[in-house]
Amino acid sequence: MSTKNDSEKADEQIEGIAIIGMAGRFPGAISIESFWQNLRNGVESLSLFTDEELIAAGVPATLVNDSNYVKVGGVLDNRSNRRFRKQQRRINEIVEEKTAELEENIVKQNRKDEFEADKIAYLASVKAGFDKQGCLRAMSVLNRTTGVKFDQNHPTIEERVAALKAVMEKNKDENLVEEGKENLFQTQPLTYNLSPNQTSLRVNSRHGASIGDDIDRMFGS
Repeated sequence: MSTKNDSEKADEQIEGIAIIGMAGRFPGAISIESFWQNLRNGVESLSLFTDEELIAAGVPATLVNDSNYVKVGGVLDNRSNRRFRKQQRRINEIVEEKTAELEENIVKQNRKDEFEADKIAYLASVKAGFDKQGCLRAMSVLNRTTGVKFDQNHPTIEERVAALKAVMEKNKDENLVEEGKENLFQTQPLTYNLSPNQTSLRVNSRHGASIGDDIDRMFGS
């Protein structure tokens, strides 16, 4: 009389195993389907490596140069990583392009601001009664000053002088002088008065004494 062991009894209870899915990656195949196709078609999935590729992967140069070393192996085709690296390279390119574009725009804006500052200074000085050639003389002195250098982020003296001359041509100095006089006459002249104790100067003061005098009058000296 023979008895069945536990393993045999377990086998009798299991009618079958259902494979509901398979996944895998293999050298030269990124899926089960492509792996099966390679097997059916007899595709050689091993890769031959160059010396540079092996050294870059960390293989010692002495081993690479060994005539008995077989420079063949299986490599998983990681397309996701390749896509990621490709996307990262594109991102780096875009960042580099935008950074260069931003720096170029900053330089252009800086140059524009300096031209605008020269224009405002010229118009203000002529309206205040200064000689219109004063700004040009200042530029000439600056151009002859030892050690003064301008990089590409700033306009050269020649460019600033040319821009000033264009402003001078557009804005006649007679009109600027008249505008300056008109603005001056529309304002109240400044008045200067010493405080009674002659320790402070009042400019356009509406009060007859300084703050110190007010405090002394209210609280005593």
